[in-house]
Amino acid sequence: AALTNAGTFDLAGDTLLSTGGTPSFTNAGTLTGGGAIQAPYTQTAAGTLDIAVASGGADRLDIAGSAALNGKLRVRTEQGFMPSGTYTIATYTSRSGSFSSLQGVSPGYTLSSTATETTLTATGVDPNSGSNPDPDPNPNPNPGPGTGQDSPTTVQANPGFVPIGQS
Repeated sequence: AALTNAGTFDLAGDTLLSTGGTPSFTNAGTLTGGGAIQAPYTQTAAGTLDIAVASGGADRLDIAGSAALNGKLRVRTEQGFMPSGTYTIATYTSRSGSFSSLQGVSPGYTLSSTATETTLTATGVDPNSGSNPDPDPNPNPNPGPGTGQDSPTTVQANPGFVPIGQS
């Protein structure tokens, strides 16, 4: 079964599990919250993967299949937090493509992608400074299920995917 996000979808640490057919998840909107997708992942040119980094760590998207990347990667860093080290923000079995635009990445991080993961490595510079700072350093801390950061959910789905709880 195929699932297409055309609006804002907050995975919120959940797992999307395919229950039949040929599974796939296509992001043509905004995907937030980190979690797991038990299917190949495609991000279109119109899609945005929204990753939050804070003192407790970073959102992470674990994909049980291939990742075809395009569109925007947006990184939001908690105001006043100075990141250090490397954060794995996505894992997958294989990757094609790359994000066509980056927001909130430079100057605070360098982005690196391999065949099986995408990471952000802190540069020691405040991510909320520079010409392309964090777009929303203080996001809604409790957006609620399915509401994204501040937007209503618009998801077009086939019934083959079922959220199976918090990870």
